[in-house]
Amino acid sequence: MNREMNFGVSFIHFILSRMIGQRNWTSAAPVFNEDFDVVRGLEPSVTYLFRVVAVDGDKTATSEEQGIFTYPAGNYYKYSQNIIP
Repeated sequence: MNREMNFGVSFIHFILSRMIGQRNWTSAAPVFNEDFDVVRGLEPSVTYLFRVVAVDGDKTATSEEQGIFTYPAGNYYKYSQNIIP
């Protein structure tokens, strides 16, 4: 994300995700004035690509894609290892 944009106090961000091999991105609900989000409903043993779009008035910034592998079912970890696709 372009860190030189200096977003203000009031901003919105969206988390976009898709499974490796899929074309279409899925957008989570917008998040207002928070610098984090929890992504739910991911399938186990799948690599997902994520990116964040931040919006503040007429300013927009998009992060680079980040690959994340989800653990197999039954392994309940807070997050998994980052994967470079």
